[in-house]
Amino acid sequence: MKIVTCLLLPIFALLPFSILASQSNARHQDILQFNQRFAKPETPKPLLIVTPKEESQIQNVIHCSKKHDIQMRIRGGDAIAMVQSGATGGELYYAIAQKSNTFGFTGPTFSSVGIAGFVGHGGYGALRRKYGLAADNIIDICPHYGR
Repeated sequence: MKIVTCLLLPIFALLPFSILASQSNARHQDILQFNQRFAKPETPKPLLIVTPKEESQIQNVIHCSKKHDIQMRIRGGDAIAMVQSGATGGELYYAIAQKSNTFGFTGPTFSSVGIAGFVGHGGYGALRRKYGLAADNIIDICPHYGR
């Protein structure tokens, strides 16, 4: 694929991408298997999955996509909500509702379920078909181990 060649040009590839997977690559299927949006064979799959390690690489991906007339979908962004250890699904939903009327999260079906256990087991929530697994949407976890 010409876009892969573009992304790997020395002027762009100063820092290696953490994930660069095309449809002919086994990593591509490994990544997609955890997203229910792509479960059906007839659902179009991304030609390429790129996860830049540095913010500066995002510009390179945009440049190469435009150059080769490839449509982009961007996943990621700022954190919608943060919860403390021991938080329940209801508390998480409330924190998200305080920040946004648009965004959602694949939380537990019952509001009394703890978020740590729910996410630790993958996060198969009611909204997973729309938002993916809860574990896929976690940006950062800060373990404190009782401190």
